[in-house]
Amino acid sequence: MNRRQSIITLGTLFASLPLALYANDNGALVIESDKEETKFKIGKDAFLLRPNSKIELSHDGTFTKALTLLGGGVMGVFGGGDKVLKTKTFTAGIRGTGVYLQEYAKDAVYSCLCYGKGDYKYNDSGEVLFSLDSIYHDKPVQIVQAQNGKLEYEISKLDNHNDDELRALEKMCEREVPFEAFLKAQKVKSTYKR
Repeated sequence: MNRRQSIITLGTLFASLPLALYANDNGALVIESDKEETKFKIGKDAFLLRPNSKIELSHDGTFTKALTLLGGGVMGVFGGGDKVLKTKTFTAGIRGTGVYLQEYAKDAVYSCLCYGKGDYKYNDSGEVLFSLDSIYHDKPVQIVQAQNGKLEYEISKLDNHNDDELRALEKMCEREVPFEAFLKAQKVKSTYKR
């Protein structure tokens, strides 16, 4: 599919969805949901936008280059290559990833790297806060910007997203979630426990 076909497909798709779509001054797509949850695919990436949420996508027609959470919650699965996630509290470089982001307060963002690799960094300095290689929701965190400007994070429980949502998004891209083999192996292990 070339860029023109991708744009036409995108336009046709969005005509029937409960959301607003426009390009900002930088040429990035800004997508805003209304009171309904919305799933959509752009190129080799798929997204689930929670109600009353807003994101910005920098895209080359096939792959997302950057996703910025402007408010609410979003789940994304990505087809390949390095991506950048931007939130009000952190920036992350990710690879091979399924991710869920949820804004909880003016200074707090929940992040679950459901699978893949990521380097979480300070927005201003780019200093690495922590790195993660996740197989299956290994380290959901809440990242808060403290009053002194420092980032603080704490391990959080798995919140407001599930495996079936990830499966549905990957299926939209004709892929399977990479953690299926892990779950099957865990089931086999539990069968043999005494």
